[in-house]
Amino acid sequence: MGSQILFNNDLFCQKQLLLLLLIVVSVMNPVASSFSATPQLDISYYHDSTNQLTIQEITAPSFAPHFQSAPSNRLNFGISPDAYWLRLEMKSRDTKVSSWYLTVDYPPLDTVLFYQPTSEGVWLVDSVGDKISSNQEIGYRKPLFPFVLNDTLPHTYYIKVRTQGTIQLPIGVLTQSTLLATVARSEIIEGLFYGAMLLMVLYNLFLFFSLREKSYLFYCLFVTSNTFMLAGLQGQLTTYFFQSNQWYDQIFISSFFSAVFWALIFGMSFLQVRQYAPRMYTILLVSIIASGTAFFLSYIIPYQWGAKLVATLVSIAPIILWWTGITSWRNGNTSARFFVFAWTFYLISVVLISLRNFGWIDELFHLENIIQIGSVIEAILLSLALADKINLFRAEKIEAQQRALQISLENEQIIRNQNQVLEDRIRERTWEISDQNEELRQQQEVIEELNRQLVLYSENLENEVSARTVELTKANKRLVQQNGRLDKFTSIVSHNLRGPIARILGMVTILDKSNLNAYNLDCFSHLEKTADRLDTVIRDLNEVLIYRNNTDYQLVRVPLRKTAEKVLERIQSTLIEEKVTIHNNLSPTAAVFAIESYLENVLEQLLNNAIKYRSEKRSIEIRLNAYLHGNQFVFCISDNGMGIDLEKYQDKVFGLYQQFHLHQEGRGIGLYLAKTQIETMGGQIGVSSAVDEGTTFRIHLDACISSQEIVQEEHSES
Repeated sequence: MGSQILFNNDLFCQKQLLLLLLIVVSVMNPVASSFSATPQLDISYYHDSTNQLTIQEITAPSFAPHFQSAPSNRLNFGISPDAYWLRLEMKSRDTKVSSWYLTVDYPPLDTVLFYQPTSEGVWLVDSVGDKISSNQEIGYRKPLFPFVLNDTLPHTYYIKVRTQGTIQLPIGVLTQSTLLATVARSEIIEGLFYGAMLLMVLYNLFLFFSLREKSYLFYCLFVTSNTFMLAGLQGQLTTYFFQSNQWYDQIFISSFFSAVFWALIFGMSFLQVRQYAPRMYTILLVSIIASGTAFFLSYIIPYQWGAKLVATLVSIAPIILWWTGITSWRNGNTSARFFVFAWTFYLISVVLISLRNFGWIDELFHLENIIQIGSVIEAILLSLALADKINLFRAEKIEAQQRALQISLENEQIIRNQNQVLEDRIRERTWEISDQNEELRQQQEVIEELNRQLVLYSENLENEVSARTVELTKANKRLVQQNGRLDKFTSIVSHNLRGPIARILGMVTILDKSNLNAYNLDCFSHLEKTADRLDTVIRDLNEVLIYRNNTDYQLVRVPLRKTAEKVLERIQSTLIEEKVTIHNNLSPTAAVFAIESYLENVLEQLLNNAIKYRSEKRSIEIRLNAYLHGNQFVFCISDNGMGIDLEKYQDKVFGLYQQFHLHQEGRGIGLYLAKTQIETMGGQIGVSSAVDEGTTFRIHLDACISSQEIVQEEHSES
């Protein structure tokens, strides 16, 4: 089925080439005029920037010097909102023909006014344009004005043109017979062109539904949009569909953006840009977004802005597609050659149109027909490109199947050879095995006897394991009960003693000490200190219980550098007062799973300890580092302070109420709480220190990263 479709596609494209040949022959053989003695025509023009001049002011003798002589009868003023006046001075060469038609061979003009004088000196005006209902006696899609020349005397006529788009004025003078022949020839060419476009769309739409290849759909949408755009340029839209429609300007401009949009979408899909031209992918994507946005903006922004934007996009987009096609072709996409050829033809015509719209080049002969020919050639070549792409896929599929078949045959031969080798080896091994079987039989008997002994041993072992398990279960239950009773007792002690201690402290505070003698006053002082100490112990115990019994928490992503900066800002006054130098080497990407408040408390405790136990011999320096170790971050806080004698206090560093520098006031609970908080977050904390050199605390927490974003440091400290 696929082969038949591809064959029919090639045959269809051949027929389209014949149709293109008919169009070219029609264009290259213009209708010969039945009367060659056309009137002598001299054209001059005036740029009316005020848009306020009337025919009486223009025709005044004093105004004649303001007109400039036109270099030819094909004028192009570019994109301008101003009005232009043409003065046409005609003189008949022969009076045999008196009825003539003045043509302006450019349909998309908003308003064209033709002034011709009467014998009484009154100016008659005929008006046409895509903003005016057509009243032409001959159904012609371009501005057309009849006039009469009965003698060989010079006659003067005026044309006023105003439009929001490009002002192009190719002026022609035709007899009625020549005009009718021109109209007939134009209708034939347009019929062939639109017929070819319709056939290409319908056939490739059929291929889309048959092959389910989205490139065919994008192709159909592009050809449809492009044909609609050309119909606007040729005047068919205003003649047959949108005559005097207030939205026609927006529809006409949006058709250009639609054509560019679908051309870019088709190019990206067909050329497989991500695979064969990855550097052009972003440019194409931006162009698609720009053209799609411009499509909607065309209904909002002024027409002249839209016209200039059209000229820019329509000039740039074909170049982008053409270069993308060349890049894809060079990178191995052979189907792109048809794409490049197609856009080469279309690029030439579009660039010429854009240059003409900017007013940089003059109108070319039969430019509209060149656009039609370029469009047909492009459509046919793009259709061939699609067919070639499918053929290429089919050839690659056949080649892959052949390779798979060849590999399958080779594998089959290898298997046969291996089977033969295996059979030979099996025969050899069979004799060896038969000799070994007798020996194995004898060994089997020994093994069976051993198995019986193992079964008995296993039964005894299972009984012993069961008994041991029961003992461990009971012991574990007792431990759980003891821990529960211990936690309950600790909680009762910490809570039930708070009240009496608070009352003792209150009574001590309010007790009148003035009547006490020295001895009682000394006893009272000891009582007050003992109560304060007991209150502190109970508070510390309660704080430990809070951290140990806290199960309602959730580990979240905590960035180390941000947390460190927050804590450093909190103790900034202390850092400045003690002249502490901080080296914050934490990476912004380093993050761990933790409880943010716990991590801040631990860091603040370690920083305060580093400041409190600094060395008097040197300025204090604190370094913050982190490195990856497996799936954890090791957060290091190092100082150059007094250090800890680990040989003496190794097992007591993180103990409760442990102090190693008695000259500094402290409770001895900070490191114990830090260790408790770190372990609550599922981490570990360790320390390395040397007396009078400094101390380094290492906090191990699970890293919150998907890949190693920080280079793991080789840490020299153990």
